Amino acid sequence: TAATFSRRHRLIHKADYQKVFKKADKTSDGFFTVLWRPNILGFPRLGLAISKKHLKRAVDRNLVKRLVRESFRNQTVSLPGVDIVVLAGRRVNQANNKQIADSLSRRWNSIQTSTIK
Repeated sequence: TAATFSRRHRLIHKADYQKVFKKADKTSDGFFTVLWRPNILGFPRLGLAISKKHLKRAVDRNLVKRLVRESFRNQTVSLPGVDIVVLAGRRVNQANNKQIADSLSRRWNSIQTSTIK
């Protein structure tokens, strides 16, 4: 498919995450906090920081990661060249898959509109 999640669309190195954490724009709701920062690559990259604090079970963390990656993959073409780190929020453990998808969709739209300015 056209919408893949290849290695080039991932934040892999610690330094990449640190750059985003150090100086990032932010959008959040109770489900997710999404940090982003423009990159010079011309395409978006995604990093995940889904901690045990809000999702105790590994199976729950893995599900959320899969949902985030899937949502990102579907938005890759419309997102600008930014490095993104997604953090789980306190309410993510109470959310169903649709609420998670809707929340992420709003986060991606927020990134698009704020980078257009």
